Amino acid sequence: MFSSAVRSVLQTMLGVWLFADVLNANRVMSILLILAGSIVYTYLKSRPAPVKSVEDREKTKLMASDPEKGERAMEYAGRISRKPSPTLR
Repeated sequence: MFSSAVRSVLQTMLGVWLFADVLNANRVMSILLILAGSIVYTYLKSRPAPVKSVEDREKTKLMASDPEKGERAMEYAGRISRKPSPTLR
């Protein structure tokens, strides 16, 4: 989606330059909006991923090795509250 939107802007600008096409206010606003959105998208995607905390890394390791053990460890740490399962009669 990103490349097709910018490509459309480039095609519009080429049409204005080669064929003396007219740019009205709506076309200019849409071009500016597409370019601004593309710049923001590229900036956000180029940022490094946030670093996980030590607790998150330990939880991930525990749950990857044994999901049951990881869940019990989180319960013990008080981070997950386990509700009792309903009993069948």
